[in-house]
Amino acid sequence: EAAATALANYQPLLVPGLLQTEDYARAVIAQMRPELTPDQVDALVRVRMDRQDSRLSGEHPTDLWAVLDEAVLRRVIGS
Repeated sequence: EAAATALANYQPLLVPGLLQTEDYARAVIAQMRPELTPDQVDALVRVRMDRQDSRLSGEHPTDLWAVLDEAVLRRVIGS
């Protein structure tokens, strides 16, 4: 992935990780991994946000094609 110039993503259930906000990522990770402590969830959120930053910004950002089900945009995750 680090050397990719383009990424394609089909996601029928959730917003792809590269497009998630911190709050959304935190809610998804906490719901999917209830055994994790809040600090562990925060660490995984930071990894996700760092991945976004490294792939989608900088001098040569990766092109991202994402296909989402409309329900993904309407589904409430967290508060």
